Amino acid sequence: MSGAFVGTSYMDQAQLEEWFSGAAAGAQAIYGQGPTGIPTHPVQQLVNEWARTGEIVKLPNVRLGPNMWRYALARARPGSRAAADQRGRTRVSADAEWRETEGGRVFMALVRAANLGLPCPTNAELARAAGLRDADAARYRVKLLAEEGRIQVVHSGAGRCFRRVMIIETGRWTADEPGSAPLPGLGTSGTQAKGQAA
Repeated sequence: MSGAFVGTSYMDQAQLEEWFSGAAAGAQAIYGQGPTGIPTHPVQQLVNEWARTGEIVKLPNVRLGPNMWRYALARARPGSRAAADQRGRTRVSADAEWRETEGGRVFMALVRAANLGLPCPTNAELARAAGLRDADAARYRVKLLAEEGRIQVVHSGAGRCFRRVMIIETGRWTADEPGSAPLPGLGTSGTQAKGQAA
């Protein structure tokens, strides 16, 4: 990273995910720079999730000047990754080229929501994240992803207006609707409970 920063600046999320997918154990990367981390920033949330599951280790912040810090991480060693696997997978095997398609961008937005335990994005939110023309285009992409076997979709609420999505490859679900009962067969982490069919 180079240049002057006003506030906190983060690495491009797609570039960070690409680094993550190919980085060997011990590889390091700078993911942000600024006076303080922003907990609600998508990159910070992604790094926090990787750290929680043992996929990466946050390195000590490096002071660059008055009220200015550099934030870095390192890919975890195999032992830490094995522990992460026991807590549930968060990564998917979709290749980088497909991730940049309209369907791939919608899929990765759903993956991120499931990994972070967030509610399923609305069609309008998916359209903005994937650069689609409108919510109907996002709804169509979600339908195709389900037909391709990449996700499972469950609707609930009045008029089936609330949607939860499971990422088939990881078994992780997006969050429950506030106040709703958990879906049957799910553990507290949002992964498929043992003994239940996916």
